[in-house]
Amino acid sequence: MAMKDTTTVALDYGELRLDGDNGRLLLYGLPGQSRFSYMFEVVRTGLFGAILLVDASSEDAIDGLSETLETYRDDLKAIPIVVAINKSDGSSHALGLRCQQELHAHGLVAPVMTLDARRREDVVQVFEVLLTLLEFGFDHVKMGRTA
Repeated sequence: MAMKDTTTVALDYGELRLDGDNGRLLLYGLPGQSRFSYMFEVVRTGLFGAILLVDASSEDAIDGLSETLETYRDDLKAIPIVVAINKSDGSSHALGLRCQQELHAHGLVAPVMTLDARRREDVVQVFEVLLTLLEFGFDHVKMGRTA
């Protein structure tokens, strides 16, 4: 895998207000590269699930996903995850299949979706899928995972 000349290193933060007075969902964006894995400690406490963004416009999209899965494998096995393909030109089916293969290679099972992260309704839909996994009792055995 080729290293990029530059990498944005940051902890992105956002909030998604839930309906009525049901509270808010805190959103954290972390880099997926292993050299930044220490940043996960900041968000580990209280973490209910994860959404892994895959940049469909990147030539190294699968390599990036693979590195993220390898870096956080143990943590990701303990929570529900959703893989979201972003910046797709509409032909993301093959990339979605490759994402599923990469999940399987790391002993993980997760839904793979396409979204435009700039569109609020797309982001909400991905979170609804993650919340559905939580609501209906995410279970490693049911999901085909082993501890």
